[in-house]
Amino acid sequence: MNFKYIAFVAYVTAMLLLPSCVSHNENGHDHHEHEYNHKHNHEHSHDHDHVRCEEHDNDDDDDEQVLSDVIVFAPERAAKYGVETMLAKRTQLSSAIRVSGEIQSAPGESYTVAAPSSGIVKIAKGISQGSHVGAGVGICTVSAKNMTGGDANEQAKIDYEAAKRELERLKPLYEDKIVTQREYNAALQVYETAKNAYLPNSQQAVLARTSIAGVITDLFVVDGQYVEAGAPIAEINRNSRIVLRADLPERLKSTYSTIKTANVVLADGTIVSMAALNGKRVSSPVAMTVKSGYLPVYFEVDNDGSLSVGSFVEIYLISESENYGIQLPVESVVEELGNYYVYVRLDDDCYDKRKVELGASDGKIVQLLHGLNEGEDVVVKGSTYIRLAGNSSAIPDGCEHHHH
Repeated sequence: MNFKYIAFVAYVTAMLLLPSCVSHNENGHDHHEHEYNHKHNHEHSHDHDHVRCEEHDNDDDDDEQVLSDVIVFAPERAAKYGVETMLAKRTQLSSAIRVSGEIQSAPGESYTVAAPSSGIVKIAKGISQGSHVGAGVGICTVSAKNMTGGDANEQAKIDYEAAKRELERLKPLYEDKIVTQREYNAALQVYETAKNAYLPNSQQAVLARTSIAGVITDLFVVDGQYVEAGAPIAEINRNSRIVLRADLPERLKSTYSTIKTANVVLADGTIVSMAALNGKRVSSPVAMTVKSGYLPVYFEVDNDGSLSVGSFVEIYLISESENYGIQLPVESVVEELGNYYVYVRLDDDCYDKRKVELGASDGKIVQLLHGLNEGEDVVVKGSTYIRLAGNSSAIPDGCEHHHH
């Protein structure tokens, strides 16, 4: 009886324990399968860190990945639209301060051509701002034809003779350096004006000439304009050089001695460097006007006709920094909704759209603080065309995608 009871208890206990063992074994199987799936998924995810730009035909729907930051642009199109790239590298950074300034003539080197008589102006062929002219070259004609009051009078003769005597008196003094070139030029100008005004018949077209060789820095008249006798026609600069004065605020005077060069913003928005104008920083010229509260920084540049004496311009004053970093031409960067991007060439067909953070700019070059690594091949010309191509979602075979 006792043996049967013991056997019965053992049987019941075994039956009760059996589901727990089965459950444990099944849970163990699930645990191993979970480990396998996790490992497989991890390896699968790792593979996608280096996925190539091609469609993958796998059973899993999750295996297909859209690479929206890669833009397709064939080499033939890149050549057609002038797309150029360069390897990003760390260089010595420059800092820039945007200020206002004025274009001025070099003191004692300018000469004003005056209207020889009253009448209608006709600009001579080939004459324009920035033109090089020799001494005695005609700038324009002034005609009083069909106008009343054009006859020469006795007063014009008196003025001419007085101007001639004064010029003859100053000429030997100028040659002996007793009077300045400015004084001599002023007397010469008065003489030329009086000489041209004294005419037997003012109905004839009169030629306004320059007495010195140089560059026309300003034309004050246009074809068809009426001028009075003695009115300024043009300004000639003897040395073909003009002065750019940049006004640095006094609160930034600590940067005064570090300024090396500058970029000038022209009226049409074009930015020109000192190198393009053959410019250099110079000490303060004599008799230059200075604005209160500002420190003048002077540059001497060639006048190619793009700078008009007396005009005001925006200027980037550029200093060298002790820091190093990556700098790119401003046209490398595109803006979208307040964010800035550059395009990195991955291979012949593919470009990566890269968000970047910008630093200081001098109007031509901009610093990149974050988003681009040294050695990457970045688009510096034609970024707009790459941006337009970004609307395409096609991804060619063999286009590598890299995560950063």
